[in-house]
Amino acid sequence: MQLGILGRKCSAHDFPTRISYCIDASGIMSLVIKKLAEISLREHPGSSTVAVVAPSEDERIPILKRGVRLVMLRKLLSDLKELERDGINSGQFLNGTHTEDSATDWQEFSRERDEYSGKACCLHTGLSIVETIVSVQLCYIYK
Repeated sequence: MQLGILGRKCSAHDFPTRISYCIDASGIMSLVIKKLAEISLREHPGSSTVAVVAPSEDERIPILKRGVRLVMLRKLLSDLKELERDGINSGQFLNGTHTEDSATDWQEFSRERDEYSGKACCLHTGLSIVETIVSVQLCYIYK
């Protein structure tokens, strides 16, 4: 099983057992990161630093099945470029563009300072970014 974002219009007929959502090439869902940030703020407004408790591991997508296709990585890179974040490091992606030191960036995390950081986008689920994208039906899982 892998995850992917469709680059064309589709129907449940295309992937009848596993499809959750389709994104068409015209950009119905133009920025995954912006959408995740919006959902996170709406569903978890109580804290800008503490995530909800994630479900137990047996209730999550198995870790070895959380792989992504190249098209999904390209979509996230495209989003980062559109948000002028294509020059950030992994710590800044996760904890915010305001952070400067990889050793301490986790201490500086706050959704109020960077609503588009990876952590900010996942506060409402407590899950990984891949699982969060699936949980809000911005991509599909297929076998």
